[in-house]
Amino acid sequence: NAGVSLIYDSYTDKMSVTRKETGNYNTTTVNNGKEMSISGSFDTGALKLGTATESGGENAIFKVNGLETQRQSNTFEMSGVSITLKSTFTDPVNLSVSKNSNDIYDNIKGFVDKYNTLIGAISKKTSEEKYRSYTPLTDDQREQLSDKQQEQWEEKAKSGLLRRDTLLTGVLNSMRSNFSQPVSNSETDAMHRQLASIGITTTANYLEGGKLEINEAKLKEAINTNPNAVEALFRGGGDSSASGEKGIIHRLYDTVNGTMDKLKERAGNSFSTSQQFTLGRQLSGIDNSITRFEDRLIQVEDRYWKQFTAMEKAMQQA
Repeated sequence: NAGVSLIYDSYTDKMSVTRKETGNYNTTTVNNGKEMSISGSFDTGALKLGTATESGGENAIFKVNGLETQRQSNTFEMSGVSITLKSTFTDPVNLSVSKNSNDIYDNIKGFVDKYNTLIGAISKKTSEEKYRSYTPLTDDQREQLSDKQQEQWEEKAKSGLLRRDTLLTGVLNSMRSNFSQPVSNSETDAMHRQLASIGITTTANYLEGGKLEINEAKLKEAINTNPNAVEALFRGGGDSSASGEKGIIHRLYDTVNGTMDKLKERAGNSFSTSQQFTLGRQLSGIDNSITRFEDRLIQVEDRYWKQFTAMEKAMQQA
């Protein structure tokens, strides 16, 4: 906890105290510039440190681009690059730094995979077959079927409920447009303003709803050649709100958020009341219609009872 370590040497029968950090930390006149001071009967007697001479740590001294500088640790960071000095050298050392293209590629591939999963889920719902003969089960029908049969029936009855849904097909078209439109701003490169230029294109099968596929060699070449341009294509640049200047990620974010708002207006959420979303208002309207129709049936029933009662009285009088 004190930041020092003690070593005992059986040959000399002495202790050595060493600061854990390297470098010269005490450059002032305090304590004559020494890093530590040894005193007290236990230190000088039992530990036999009284006659020891303190040797201060030395900084790492080096030149970068002709500028001589120092660091208290052999491991330090300069311009975002971590450097470790492992030995003394006199000849110049050249350093070259490049981004890890494999990590960038894996990030882009992971994003494309998740996007394709989303596209597949939406496309499956919008193209799902609708079985019109499988209507909702009545209570009497449920009594005649087993639990497994009821489950299978309801699966068929619910199939195709979102077939050709305008909201879902609309978001698919918008996301495809987000990818296809070129990105042009101060950060992008003239050669890399569309995904196709870095090896990302839509699949040839139009039934897949616009899934993406990656040309690995072309994408890695673009990353190695101009990683900043690839980043700008996805992230965009500046604070402009113009659609053409936004990166693909920001376009998708806006599109998905807008769709979520529309879904909330249509289907609500766990905090919505029935009057705050379209389906809720429709369900309330249906419930009111059922109530009014039941009231009307009661009125018709009462009228028939009165008519038949009057008819029976007339027949008895006749």
